[in-house]
Amino acid sequence: MVTRLQRLVGNRSVAALMAGQPDGILPVQRDARTPGAVAAITSFAGIDDAERLRLINVVLNQTWVGPSDEAALERIWGSLDAAGLVRFADANPQLWGTCIRRGAHLIGIRPYRDLQNQFRADITALGQHYLRVNEDLVNRELSALGPDLRPPTGEQAGRIAGLQAAAAALSNLQRAQDAARQARVGWRIGDGGDVDPDWTGRPVKYQVPFQAGQPPQLTEEPADVPHGDILLHPTVPYADVHQGREAASQAIVRLTAVNPALYGLVRAGSSIRTEAFVIDNDAGSARTRLTAPLRQALADIATTRGNLGAALDPLDLEPLIRQLYAGQASVGGTRWVGGFAHRAAESAAVGHAIERSLARAALQNVQQIAALLAPFTSGASLLALLAVGATAAGVEAYGSHREAQVLAAAEGAAVSPGTELVTPGSAEHARMNAEADLVAFGLALTALGAEAFAAWRAGAQARRLATEERVRLHHGTDQTGYQGIGPLDRGRIDVTHAAGAHQDLGQGFYLTLEQDTGAVYGLRRGAQRGGGMQHVLTWDVPKADLGVIVDVRRGGPHRAQWEAFLAERPPFPGNRPLPGFETNRALLARAPEQRGVIFDQFLERIGMRSSADTVFAPLGDDVFTGITGGSEGTQVCIRTQRVADRLNQQILTGH
Repeated sequence: MVTRLQRLVGNRSVAALMAGQPDGILPVQRDARTPGAVAAITSFAGIDDAERLRLINVVLNQTWVGPSDEAALERIWGSLDAAGLVRFADANPQLWGTCIRRGAHLIGIRPYRDLQNQFRADITALGQHYLRVNEDLVNRELSALGPDLRPPTGEQAGRIAGLQAAAAALSNLQRAQDAARQARVGWRIGDGGDVDPDWTGRPVKYQVPFQAGQPPQLTEEPADVPHGDILLHPTVPYADVHQGREAASQAIVRLTAVNPALYGLVRAGSSIRTEAFVIDNDAGSARTRLTAPLRQALADIATTRGNLGAALDPLDLEPLIRQLYAGQASVGGTRWVGGFAHRAAESAAVGHAIERSLARAALQNVQQIAALLAPFTSGASLLALLAVGATAAGVEAYGSHREAQVLAAAEGAAVSPGTELVTPGSAEHARMNAEADLVAFGLALTALGAEAFAAWRAGAQARRLATEERVRLHHGTDQTGYQGIGPLDRGRIDVTHAAGAHQDLGQGFYLTLEQDTGAVYGLRRGAQRGGGMQHVLTWDVPKADLGVIVDVRRGGPHRAQWEAFLAERPPFPGNRPLPGFETNRALLARAPEQRGVIFDQFLERIGMRSSADTVFAPLGDDVFTGITGGSEGTQVCIRTQRVADRLNQQILTGH
């Protein structure tokens, strides 16, 4: 150490002599023309970029840059603020590196440290933004599902039933991925000591189970090498299982991104938990199974918020760093996309790895951090879970094939939760569930083989039937009406021959959900037609078979639009209401023969006159004052032949 210090002192003396520098520190000189004169300047505050460039070149334009010259370069660069540093370095792209190579320790100057701290602050701000977005989303889902201490309302129960249908598809996908993890995709050669101590040191072959991003060492079974496995399984190509698993992950993303309430079940990483929710017939209990993991997500968000910037170093959050690099995050703009600022940010991140931050954080599970720091509805957080979900416990070694691509995805745009959601029970919802099932079936077939897949699919179909919302429909009529439908071998409901304008909901085939109301209608029609036998015909069909549904019952999805329509003025010529006909409600009360026409106007108003297959409406309220079994019930109008033919099918086949 003493020898090194002596050498440094000697070098400084030689440099001073070569530069003609007098002993001691000179006053500030703005017109310095020699390296020694520049080195003597104590402060470079206030100089412009042109003068700064000139002074740096004076120092560099010598054979050897000594310690005092290095210090001068550091003072010149250090006279800038962070923004000025970026501006000057970008204008002179080679200069920073040249000064470092000539010995200046520029990475320690204050503006450079400030710039890197600014990068850390932007990472933290982006992480906090995502935590707020996800917290708001989870709270909104919990609010929609209702508090656990109160029984679910009819609307909440309907929402839960729709989510159970989506969760059935999710369960199939999760179980298919479970099956994929059990698939044997190749071979490896290992030490036979795993089989028997006598074989230690001798090669044996083992079958390799599928692991995402880790193809097997060998795809062909090694010949003339004994087996190390006790149980042998059929092998399937790694590429086939990998492709199926990727498709299943994407299907889970699509399914869950439009059903955010299922996020907690995906996060749990357990098909068993998902299946328990699917088959729970008690709406209150099912809701608890759904809300418990969501509440845990809220707790983890709060913990991560406290850890971010403390136990969780921002520089370890590579997914967010990559978003800032791409310039597509909701903070930072394009500041870190390129140029000197980008290089400074990269330098700050060197040597950091997300595994170290995860090990330090209070949340030890990689899923809980990687997924919380991306919008739940964006897909990135879901893929983050799935990419690390390749062991029986749902956690794969972090750093496998998908993390870099998935977590670096540009998910920075602010999310408006709910704008992209698909309504449970809609045709699009059913289509997505069906597509998810196809992906799950394909992966399971690849991973299990045909024989085992048959049992797997039977279980999947049983779960689907268990969650399928069904509707019992009743139609009361007399003998004449019963015979009018036709013999059971040629039965046909013909919507085009049904009554129209004077009926509550327009032209269609009318039914009710209440059997006693159906019986009253049978008696009334029998009396109107001279007596005779009465019949109540009953159909039991999946609600999905009723097509596009308009529901104006209390709590129904179209009730608010119906109430608003009732309060509007009727479309009289000149928009001048007649006395006693000031609203559509009054018009319905005074002109009951126009009920069907008025309801068609309502459907036109909400854009569903041509698309509505089935209408659910009250029966026995203050608007639809029809016959009931004693209390307010529900009337159902089948408006399209497509849905009527589903009832015709049940007449003919019994199912």
